[in-house]
Amino acid sequence: MPDQHYVRLPMKKAFNIRDLGGYACTQGRVTRWKTYLRGDNLAFLEEQDINFLKAYGLKTIIDLRSADELQALPNPFEPDKDVAYFNIPLMAGNIGDVTRELRNTPHQFLPTFYAMLLKEGKESLRHVMNVIATHDTGALLFHCTAGKDRTGILSMLLLSIAGVADADIINNYSSTYQYNLENPRIQKLKETAPYEILASSPKYIETAMQYLDTEYGSREAYLNAIGVEQTSIDRIRAHFCVQ
Repeated sequence: MPDQHYVRLPMKKAFNIRDLGGYACTQGRVTRWKTYLRGDNLAFLEEQDINFLKAYGLKTIIDLRSADELQALPNPFEPDKDVAYFNIPLMAGNIGDVTRELRNTPHQFLPTFYAMLLKEGKESLRHVMNVIATHDTGALLFHCTAGKDRTGILSMLLLSIAGVADADIINNYSSTYQYNLENPRIQKLKETAPYEILASSPKYIETAMQYLDTEYGSREAYLNAIGVEQTSIDRIRAHFCVQ
């Protein structure tokens, strides 16, 4: 494996695995490469992909998918002894039930879904943050199915902890749709799913950020309010931000 890092990792059977390194953050620092990776579904990874991720430094997986998703498409890293695997669903119940309930109002679907994740997923987000806070070796990859919504919320929180500018956070989120267009499963979904559900419009993540800033004063204050210890937040920031 070459020593270089990648903004988007060159996978054969995943289309939206990206490194959160390289962003300017607080006090003249930059987010560390090969530390936190965001991703889409890993179920179809070929051996070549798996070996690439391990060579890139992968040590921990946080699978944000619900039980129905995991049962339908198991994670290839769950039985892997070389990688610590955590399944921490960010929402109660099945993702299909929520999708059917909300898709009749496509323009409001994602803002409503993100608010639901932040309001109802507090315990899960606390658990996720505590796992991340104890991670100090190699790369940690968190993912859902498309690598856009649940993964996007967690990416936003991590980049916010690091002090990354909102414009960069929004850009990191909004590039997702373009990458996902390469995914044959997303291409097929375009035939039936409203564009608004598949899109990663800046206004969707902006709405989530504004909600946290208005209701809690800041995104870090939100994490404090849901039970994430300040020492854990400080540990994540120290590990993520380097000179």
